[in-house]
This record gives sequence, structure tokens and C-alpha cells, in this order.
Amino acid sequence: MNEVEYIKDRLEETERLLGLTEEALELALAALKLRRVLDGRNPTPVTEEQATENLLEEYGDGLNSIEVLITPTQNERAMQSRTEKRSRWVSRLQAADFEQAGVQYRQHHCPECGWTWLEDCDASDYPDYCPHCRADLHMAEQTPGSEGCEFCRSFDFGSARCVVDQHGASIAFAGGSSRYPNEQQFSFCPHCGARRHGGGTITETEERKEDNGD
Repeated sequence: MNEVEYIKDRLEETERLLGLTEEALELALAALKLRRVLDGRNPTPVTEEQATENLLEEYGDGLNSIEVLITPTQNERAMQSRTEKRSRWVSRLQAADFEQAGVQYRQHHCPECGWTWLEDCDASDYPDYCPHCRADLHMAEQTPGSEGCEFCRSFDFGSARCVVDQHGASIAFAGGSSRYPNEQQFSFCPHCGARRHGGGTITETEERKEDNGD
């Protein structure tokens, strides 16, 4: 029997919950004390080093109290929740930063790990990979049954291409029934970023016909 199992066997769950409550309160007080030291408006003889050391000690006590209350499976669930809430925390901070700067932003979501982040709408490049799990976003979007957005299904990709010249970057549109070669067309939807689903794809035979003026 290890130490954790011994404590669980020795103390009732209600007693262990009481212990967690006490340690949580002491951790909160330690955090407040460190904040008071850093703030400096209400002087205290406690130094920053002492307050930090006390915070770390109470943090360890809290971890011990939690460890004797939950199972490994419950711990995994807690870690998953922790990751999700941290992502939401980051998103709220980014949203506040963009709002303060008067910048419009768009939200991206990784289908692999669930990470969500914000990006300046003026950014010219769509992210190629998730900044959290590094998964290839374009490959991840090509999952069976993925249909993109309404724009993907309706847009004629052969009718548009990117142009960069002395005047800057822009989107050019083909006139009439003309279509651009596949290598000049958009590979991904400019609206949602998903890999395109047909629409403007032309065959090599059609390309040759265009080149020959047929």
C-alpha cells in the first residue's frame, strides 16, 4: 500500500474534503499576501521571497489534498477541463487585446485537439497548422463527410486567382466563360479555409483547349 492509498484508507472522504477546504483557504491567503507584497501600497514585513515560498508550500499542500480525493480517471478529466478552460482564457484575453486596439479578428478552431484561437482579420495568410498541437489544418479539414461552407459549394474556383504586382496584392476574376489553370486557382476556400470542393476545377483536357484557343 502506497502513501496515497494509506491516507485514503485511514481517513474518511469527508475528513479529506475538510482538509482540502483548509488547504484551499490557506493557498488563497498566501496568494493575497504575495499580491500585497508586490502591490506595495499596504506595507508588510514579509518579503517577496518569503511570500513566494509560502505560496509554493500551500500549493503543494493543496495538491496532496486533491491527490487523496480523486482517482486517476478523474484526474485525466480534470486535466482535459484545465486545457479547455485555458484555451478559453487565452481567447478572452486575445479578444480584449483586439477590441482595445480596434482590430477585427476571426476565430480559428483545430478539429484535431479542439484548440481555439483568434487572428487579426487583416492577416493575409490562413494558418497552416494548429499552434497548440501542430496538426496540419488543411489536412485535418479533409475528413470524410466534410463539405466546407456554403461559399465552398457555390463558388467557381476556376474564375478567380491571386495577383501580386507593383500595385500590391489582389484577386483577379476571369471574364465570360474563361477559366484559370488549376495551378493559378485557390487551393483553399478564402472564406472558411477548407480545401476546396470542386466548383471551379477544370481538367487537363480543358486546360489544353484553352491554351490552344479552342
